[in-house]
Amino acid sequence: MAVNPMDLHERLQAVHDQQSFLVFVRALLQDRHAASDLERAGAPSDWANSSLADFLEGALAWAEDSEFGDRQNLAEANPWQRFAAFLYCGKLYE
Repeated sequence: MAVNPMDLHERLQAVHDQQSFLVFVRALLQDRHAASDLERAGAPSDWANSSLADFLEGALAWAEDSEFGDRQNLAEANPWQRFAAFLYCGKLYE
């Protein structure tokens, strides 16, 4: 079952410590499993980067383009939330 994109985004916004980071990562993993099931069935998913290489390239491109979130007002965010944003952008950023 896919994670609602808004729920995933809300979990990202709620990251503030190790435990909430792991809750977010579990939700992201669940979302990836659901996307993989769709892709195997020939249906589109909302993941722009489905391979590990593409995922890491997307995350890296976001980090470089946004100065690791500084341009998106994440400069004051805690390190757990910044890394969660890095992972989230690996899903979406091309």
